[in-house]
Amino acid sequence: MAVLATASRPWSKFNRHGWSKFGRRQHKLQRDCAVTLPLLRKGAPVSSIAKTWAAELAKAQSVHRASQLYAGRTFRDAQRASQLLGAMLYVASAGLGLVGEDQYVPAYDLTVATSGATIHPQLDAVSASTADWWAALTSALGQPNSLATLATVNRLAIVYVAMPGTYLSMLADELASLPDDVLTRLRIFTSPSWAATAPARLAKQVLPYDDRLETTRFTGTRNDFAQRALLHFLEELNAHRLPMHEAKLAVHASMSKHARRSLPTRAKSTDEDIIELMRREWSAYGGASSRLLRFLRDEALVQCEQARFQGLWRRLHNAMKNPGGSTSVGSG
Repeated sequence: MAVLATASRPWSKFNRHGWSKFGRRQHKLQRDCAVTLPLLRKGAPVSSIAKTWAAELAKAQSVHRASQLYAGRTFRDAQRASQLLGAMLYVASAGLGLVGEDQYVPAYDLTVATSGATIHPQLDAVSASTADWWAALTSALGQPNSLATLATVNRLAIVYVAMPGTYLSMLADELASLPDDVLTRLRIFTSPSWAATAPARLAKQVLPYDDRLETTRFTGTRNDFAQRALLHFLEELNAHRLPMHEAKLAVHASMSKHARRSLPTRAKSTDEDIIELMRREWSAYGGASSRLLRFLRDEALVQCEQARFQGLWRRLHNAMKNPGGSTSVGSG
């Protein structure tokens, strides 16, 4: 028996018809139905913020299967891993707590990432951590210690945790409090940078994947590193059948066969310069955001973090549809 906990931001891209689209499926999830955090007085305690947020969720007019709200490679890879394991799949959500993939929940817009509708400004104002937010959120939603409870109740299950460091930091206090007999059933897949600074009790449960994964067939972005590592663990090594110490040795041996990928030196550019580069190549790449991002990084050798790129691409996309519009930094 197995349980898989992953993390994925809610799908928040809507086309002009008000539909979200991923793969070949479409779901009519209206942007104006997504729950957002209302304005709060500065310095409101985390518990108060969480209660306000829980009240907003309770007022949501519509709900959807969780698997309809999450998209992108991170969630698809997690679904694939759960099928290989025959595991129950859960998403650790900064807005909803721990959510089963078949659970019906409201659309929402809140994250512990540093971009988008982030909770960080509210937390920073009261010197609170994302772990504080998770504790307050799950308490307000009536599911305190949700992942710990899941791991404890399923006494025979191996619990696979595949998520980036931002989300593991949110869950770290809860996971570190697990008793030894439960903790040893964890298999954690995450970035090597988080593993290097993880609480000692959790660090022992991290599988030793590093950036040599990028020279295997399981390549991708930093955002989906954890899920790709898990798939390598399952498909390439079949290591889920091994005890932890043997599984770690198998990962070490596999990584030792690969060299670290040499990264090109990329130049810093202004928003205006990046927009102009994309404008020149827009027709050649059919305006496709994924192809333009690869052009910027691999051919133009320009530094452009994904969240920044998405904002610039949307600005140019709108300007191309409305030739009289502005693509300046302040135009929104």
